Amino acid sequence: MDFEHLHDLDLRGVQWVTRARDNFRYRTLRNLPVRKGGNVIKDQIVKLTGDKFKHLTGWTLRRVEAWVEVDGELRLMVFIITNNTAWSAGSVCDLYRARWDIEGWRCAECPRSEVTFCVR
Repeated sequence: MDFEHLHDLDLRGVQWVTRARDNFRYRTLRNLPVRKGGNVIKDQIVKLTGDKFKHLTGWTLRRVEAWVEVDGELRLMVFIITNNTAWSAGSVCDLYRARWDIEGWRCAECPRSEVTFCVR
């Protein structure tokens, strides 16, 4: 993940939402309230950790952990990061899910083992 690019976008006032990779390393600064029984599990303000990001000291991100629907069932846990703290956690999830509709769609002709999303 190119955090330098995301930081640059943030400095220019661009709001962004993306999925965090498995190797995303962070420290939780604050846990935001979440509705019990909802799809959002955690809503946090975090900062990057590690020597590689020391020059980004003071830059904080929002991390949302939530269940999303796949084929009509809640079964995929996603970890989303954004620089926007004004939207609700549900809106962050909705925006990320809508991104799938923009970037690709489930391809009925492609076996699942080979291709999950096709580029339009």
